[in-house]
Amino acid sequence: RVVLGQMAKEGRYVAPATLLPRRLDIIESVFERSFNRLSEAGRRVFLTVASWKSAVSELALLVVLGERQIDVEVGVEECVRLSLLERREFQDSQPAYVAPQLARLFGTKKLQGDADRLVIQEDLQLLQKFGVVPIGQPITIPQSAAIQRFLDWALGAVTTASNPEATRIDRVVEALAELWPPAWLTLARARQTRGSPDGVAYALRRAVEEMPASQEAHIERAAFALAQRDEATFIASRLRAVELDPQ
Repeated sequence: RVVLGQMAKEGRYVAPATLLPRRLDIIESVFERSFNRLSEAGRRVFLTVASWKSAVSELALLVVLGERQIDVEVGVEECVRLSLLERREFQDSQPAYVAPQLARLFGTKKLQGDADRLVIQEDLQLLQKFGVVPIGQPITIPQSAAIQRFLDWALGAVTTASNPEATRIDRVVEALAELWPPAWLTLARARQTRGSPDGVAYALRRAVEEMPASQEAHIERAAFALAQRDEATFIASRLRAVELDPQ
């Protein structure tokens, strides 16, 4: 309606692609209307993704914002429906999202006055540990590459992080492991560096439960059990590793 009103004012047809760059007030009004319709989840998802010139994997949003009790799936659906975010796909067809340039400019401006600005920036810093993801369609890397970057960072970060920071990293990696089973091994290794035997045992048990065909998981569990003098788990894990690869 705004675009048609501008054409009526000028008395001729004007292509929207030509009109909009000359009328930032129109862009603001369109985005403002959409932004005001967002739920709390939609607002947090949009402001987070719009604050970075990178595609953000849906999995990363689920574990980082989900840890804040944000309903990411609802937020993403709203933003896509209102054209505030666009869907992309990794090489393995896993979803990611990107804010178009005009939406990103609008979101960056909105973030400055948002009450949750510091929390959103903190979440963004964690999302950036997944690395820069190309925004092309399709994305030229698999999702696993981004996840491995994050896991490599997390394993190193917990050794020097403060207790609150390390605790949050632990929670996020555990949430990731629930959706990406190989992360259970990273979680176990990270917990070993912080001297948490019960947490290590739990992560290794989940690793072999979720990845029963992973010889690496069984061998790591066996080594930890041996160090803890848990002979039953050590023997069972070694036997399972041998069954998987008699060599």
